[in-house]
Amino acid sequence: MKVGIIMGSDSDLPTMQDAAIILDKFGITYELTVVSAHRTPTRMYSYAQSASDRGIKVYSLTHSLTYSLTHFYLLTHSLGR
Repeated sequence: MKVGIIMGSDSDLPTMQDAAIILDKFGITYELTVVSAHRTPTRMYSYAQSASDRGIKVYSLTHSLTYSLTHFYLLTHSLGR
């Protein structure tokens, strides 16, 4: 299992770094990346489409991305995946 830790901007890193530390303690692999649904929608789309292929099963999103969670879910689940 792999966790995708997604931040809307690098200013979220101090908060999300704590999540990475906890995952390290439990031996859980993760990706930590900045993907803005508003500034880089194409990148968000590409990230969502390839997440399953990279083994990501769980997502941890910053508060700034939670309102985009519905769109993220739709991108990863409703396009024939």
